Amino acid sequence: MSVTQTVSISTNSSIELIIPSPDWTHFVVQTADGNLHSYKFESNDVIRHPSTSLNPLSSLDIFRTTNILVSATHTGSLRFWNTETQSPLFTFQVPAKIT
Repeated sequence: MSVTQTVSISTNSSIELIIPSPDWTHFVVQTADGNLHSYKFESNDVIRHPSTSLNPLSSLDIFRTTNILVSATHTGSLRFWNTETQSPLFTFQVPAKIT
């Protein structure tokens, strides 16, 4: 049995898109009111080596979030769930913690 921690995003508007960076160092959430909210994954390597530079963004994957819940597990992965069927859609392994 895995322990799941839900990622809470505070906004007055519904979430339209989740846009992770290609290297999964951070992601942007776009809400229905057009605002963008940026969140960063803080990896242990970056903490130990603060001078490490992150690669510039070259492209972004975009996930529509209609009827989708995003959760983070204690093992460092993001899971996308279909809220109508309560089934997992896909999982991305992220060697980081969400801050």
